[in-house]
Order: sequence, then C-alpha cells, then structure tokens
Amino acid sequence: MDKKSKIGLLVLSLIMVAAGILILGHKDVFVKVIVITAGVYSLAVGFYTLFNISSWHFVRVTKTMAIVKSILSIVVGLAAVIAPITIAEISLSAIQIFVAVILCFEAVVAVQNAIMCRRIDKRINLSSFAWEALVDAVLAFILFSNPDKALPAVVTVAGIAILALGAICLIITIFSMVKSKKAE
Repeated sequence: MDKKSKIGLLVLSLIMVAAGILILGHKDVFVKVIVITAGVYSLAVGFYTLFNISSWHFVRVTKTMAIVKSILSIVVGLAAVIAPITIAEISLSAIQIFVAVILCFEAVVAVQNAIMCRRIDKRINLSSFAWEALVDAVLAFILFSNPDKALPAVVTVAGIAILALGAICLIITIFSMVKSKKAE
C-alpha cells in the first residue's frame, strides 16, 4: 500500500472514530436521523413500486398486495420524515409500532410471494423470501416488545460498531505505517 493510501485510510479511520463518539454522545439526534433516513427510503420504495407495478407480470393478488404495501410504505415514509422534525418523542414510538405492523404485513407478502413462485416453478430458490419474512418478523417483534428502547439500542450498536471499526482500522494503519517506516 502506498503512502497516500495509508494517509487516506488514517484519515478515514479518524473520521470513523469521531463519528462513533459523536453518535454515542448524541443518541437522540441520531435516532431522528435514522427515522428520517428510513422514511426517505420507505418513500422511495413505495413510489417506485407504485409507479412500476403495471409492468410486473404477477397474479392479481400479488399486485394488489404490492399496491397496498407501497401505499403503506409511502404513509410510513411521510410520517417518519415529518414526525421527528415537527412532533415530540411520543410520535417516534407510534411510528415504530406502525412500522412493526407494516413489517408483519411485509412478512405475509414475502410468504405469499414464495408460494406464488413455487407454483410457477418448483426450482426457484425460496431462501430470499424466507429470510425476508424472518427478518421482518424479528424486527416487528423487537419493535412491538419495546418501542421506546428499540431505536436507541440500534443507535448504540451502530455507534459502537463504527467506533470499533474505526479504532481497528486506525491501529492497523498506524502499525503498517510504522512497519514501512522501519523498512526504509
């Protein structure tokens, strides 16, 4: 690795360490950032599905479920973008419960899609549908079980992960720079 790459990695590592510390120090702000980011993503997925559903070659039930899912995604997305900016923390718990309901619906849609695909072709691998249903169900369970602490826990885990990854990269880069300096 050349000197410029090592310096770039060193700077990136320091930024990651600083970001991890910042996230852990300001969890409430980053909870709102996560909610707003998830809302923008939900809006994008909802509109994409809604505008492209006519080109899909699925049975009527699947198209209907996809339309319902996209409309729910748009509603959740709007709520997730607007609520953290305008309303107090109570709304975040309500949004999390609403998202949990949507996740349950998405798990059902994934199972229904798997059944439909199996009917079309027995050779289709259904593992992606199974994983989607499982992840949706687990996330819904977490959000239902304790909506007040679910997002702060995600922020804490993300902050610790970013901090740890940055610290590991920083240590490896420093050792690499010292080792190459000794070799010169």
